[in-house]
Amino acid sequence: MSIRQMIQERSEKLRDAANLSAHEIADILVELTSLLASLNAEIEESDYWYRVLLNKKLEEFGSAAKAKISAQASDEYKKVMERKAQKEALIELIRACKFKIKASIEEYQLS
Repeated sequence: MSIRQMIQERSEKLRDAANLSAHEIADILVELTSLLASLNAEIEESDYWYRVLLNKKLEEFGSAAKAKISAQASDEYKKVMERKAQKEALIELIRACKFKIKASIEEYQLS
């Protein structure tokens, strides 16, 4: 199962957050944080391969602007951008989990 699929699975669980306990959300938060670490490693790897391609394009075209435009039309660039978008979505899920846990704790303390 890919990181993208694992994130999607956790995200679907969180859609029913009103019916999840703070403990269950905390468990999901731990999983999401672990996935963030794995995703960061994937971003570094794909970014490296994009830079390798960019360097080849620079040697090929002799112009940084042309090399960048050509490299941005590649699968390597697409992978980097997709993973960075996944990272942003994952960070928002993590924030939402933290907010929900905090709200649950405050609600518990008031009752």
